[in-house]
Parts: sequence; structure tokens; C-alpha cells
Amino acid sequence: MRTLGQFWAELREGQHLIWLHPFLRRALPIALVVNMALMPLNVLDVVWVRRVLHLGPLAYAGFGAALLVGMIGGSMLASRVFKRLVVTTTIILCLAVSGGSLVLLSRVPLFSVTIGCLFGIGVSFGVLNTGLATLIQQATPKAL
Repeated sequence: MRTLGQFWAELREGQHLIWLHPFLRRALPIALVVNMALMPLNVLDVVWVRRVLHLGPLAYAGFGAALLVGMIGGSMLASRVFKRLVVTTTIILCLAVSGGSLVLLSRVPLFSVTIGCLFGIGVSFGVLNTGLATLIQQATPKAL
């Protein structure tokens, strides 16, 4: 079992290795933002269903299903997308799709629009998470 001192030493060493690697230095914050963006979306879904759309649990389940189906589809598309597009283009495109979907979702409070937007967000986050996770694993030094 590691001591607290060993833990902090390993953490500093890992951060130093990441800082020295240009791709990891740029990719990890993007991956963090993408993953943290899903949390408020999941929390606010309940309020959106109940207070804005005035719907019940079945609609909430549909929102979750649309997001998850989109994420699964995006994960399956990730290798094709990352092979055809440059990494930075893919990241910008996925962030634009998810951001545009959020704007559309907030401006057009209809069930069908919300389902479509959540599916689009799921696809873009699925592509980003799968692609970035793969690239981060490939770029991570063996020492980590």
C-alpha cells in the first residue's frame, strides 16, 4: 500500500510527464471539459421535462435513451471520423455540434427538438470521448 507521500510524488511525476508532452497538455483539458459538460445536462433534464415541457417520466426516459443511443452511435463512428478528419477539426466540429444543439434545445422547447438535440449531443460527445481516449492512451508515455 502506498503512503500519502508516495501518492503525491507519483501525482507530481505524472503531471510533469503530461506537461512535457504537447498533445497531452492540450487534449486532457478538452476531455475534462467534455466530460464535465454532461453532468449539468443530466441534472437539468428533470427540470426541463417537468417545468418547461410539462411532461412526465416517460419523456425523461426518452431523453436519457436519445442521449445514450447518440453516445453509442458516436462511439462506433469515432474511428471513421478521426481517420477522415484532422484531430483539431474533429474536436472543433464536435464541440460546435454539441454547443449548437444546446442552443437549439434552449430556444425551441419542444419534445421532438429536445430528443433530436440530445441525440446530436450524444453523437458528438461519443465521437470526442472515444477518439480522445484512444489518442490519449496512445500518446501517454509508458512510465505512466
